[in-house]
Amino acid sequence: MNKLNRRKFLIGLALSTAFGPIASGANALRSNLAVKGNKLFDQGKEVRLRGVVLSDILKKKAGNNEYRELPNYEMLARSWKANVVRMSLYPGYWKADKENSMARTLEQVRAARRANLYVIICWHAIGFPGGLVRRPQGRWGSRPDAYESSISDLHEFWKWASSTFHDDQGILFELWNEPVYDTEDHKNAPKRWTQLKHLWEEVIAKDIRPLAKNIVICSTDHAAYDLRGVREDPVLDANTGYAWHVYPGKVYGDINRCLKYLDGLDKSKVVFVTEWGFIPSVDKPDDRFSRFYASKSAFGDKLIDGILEPKGIHWTAFNYGKYSQPAMLEPDGSSLSSWGGYVKNKIEKLNGFESR
Repeated sequence: MNKLNRRKFLIGLALSTAFGPIASGANALRSNLAVKGNKLFDQGKEVRLRGVVLSDILKKKAGNNEYRELPNYEMLARSWKANVVRMSLYPGYWKADKENSMARTLEQVRAARRANLYVIICWHAIGFPGGLVRRPQGRWGSRPDAYESSISDLHEFWKWASSTFHDDQGILFELWNEPVYDTEDHKNAPKRWTQLKHLWEEVIAKDIRPLAKNIVICSTDHAAYDLRGVREDPVLDANTGYAWHVYPGKVYGDINRCLKYLDGLDKSKVVFVTEWGFIPSVDKPDDRFSRFYASKSAFGDKLIDGILEPKGIHWTAFNYGKYSQPAMLEPDGSSLSSWGGYVKNKIEKLNGFESR
């Protein structure tokens, strides 16, 4: 082991020791969450996941070195009745400060688990592994390399994650946020599934399964929207599900268009809509985000009540925060936007009903 790799190993070991077992504590959820067919079960009980995305885990406030505020996890669990949070870890931020990123991730995952929330850890890369690299627009205020991940970065991160979180199956691993082979060529997305599948199987076999039994979530081309090809040729791992991202800009005013890209996968495999959202048309805060504009009735209700709920699809809505759109918080960081209020009501109603 060379000096650099030995240093990385010792840092990870020290952090894991310092924070202790992820699920420790009197109020911690002890989980054996696993895939069975197209459903999730924990300790023999079927589980439906509904919650929110947290995209600011590793981002810091402008002008200082403090991390951005994150929600009170107990509040999300008790008031919203959420049972899952998805933590987006941007590769550029992770690589720029690995030691603090490890500590921050451990801290936040542990806090969420102590609130009895399941956690989806997402390696928030955008682009194609070994190919296209997507960069955020400068006006978004993110690092230019925020989404950038090499294949070696991917392997390194999931080796760390599996060694750190293997003792708690209430933590799920989303391997890559949104594969995008070509921003102009979406018609051939199904043809690229085989290439992605081989990489996901390699990561699972080499980096995850030697230590961890945690559920793995795999994504497809066209920014995790086109699931065609998966049904006939799924990943060869029994404890695996598939990500699906659905936004108004993809459905062109007709929510039923997305069913073509779901391709009936929900009938045989577990599907997680790990990102979905919209900006209510009446709000229209900025034309830069026009791809998110939609109405609650034509998009939100039809997606949730007409597709995801009847099909038993799990979901996390984007984004609990005030920075990234669609934002659930107003600029003051505490008041709910109309989108945030909509999501809260949906989760509270659906998860609250199931808990009765």
